[in-house]
Amino acid sequence: MQLTFEKSSLEDILTVSQWHTADSVREWIYINDWAGFYNAVKDNPGYFLYSVRREKAMVAFIGGEILNSCLALFLIVDPAKHGQGIETAVLCEMVR
Repeated sequence: MQLTFEKSSLEDILTVSQWHTADSVREWIYINDWAGFYNAVKDNPGYFLYSVRREKAMVAFIGGEILNSCLALFLIVDPAKHGQGIETAVLCEMVR
């Protein structure tokens, strides 16, 4: 599976906010103001926000924070794409 990773834009974050309405996402991620979240952390060197694309379509989002040499990470996959191995492919690429 060919995936590309790029820094997230506000447009990407608004796409994630639409995924967030799915119960499978909402039960794990507690962000109600995605645009506010993006604006608060986009320029903070301790945070990172990446969009994952397959054939130019956004299929996943990775957000994280590095604090005291620890990494807190969240990965959200488009609910319409669950079961296609995207989570596994993203994690495998990240540990390379």
